Amino acid sequence: MFKVLCVLFVIAIAAQCQELTSCKCWEDYSPNLINGSPKCVNNLFFHVVPCDLTKKPRCVCTGSTGIVTSGNGAVWCSVFEPGKDLKRWECENKAEWKAYFAANPEEEYKQYN
Repeated sequence: MFKVLCVLFVIAIAAQCQELTSCKCWEDYSPNLINGSPKCVNNLFFHVVPCDLTKKPRCVCTGSTGIVTSGNGAVWCSVFEPGKDLKRWECENKAEWKAYFAANPEEEYKQYN
């Protein structure tokens, strides 16, 4: 009975290791088991994201006051004064964003809705 339990334990550990090796993370993130499932955890501060998550491109803006990110994750360039948006336009690196939205269609919905 003890041998059977040892074999099952080794199989369980091997399965978890396989899950972690197939987990692709961003730079400065490492795969870890969180509540039994693989996740990517930041190496410097506590931030957890799913495995294999495509990172958003950086928004490139020329002549803007800043880059605005809404609560749902949408990103755009903006010229603003405190409390007032004067001008707003899409990120200028459109090819990068088009590729990102093609790989993550649910994110494109957030961007424009």
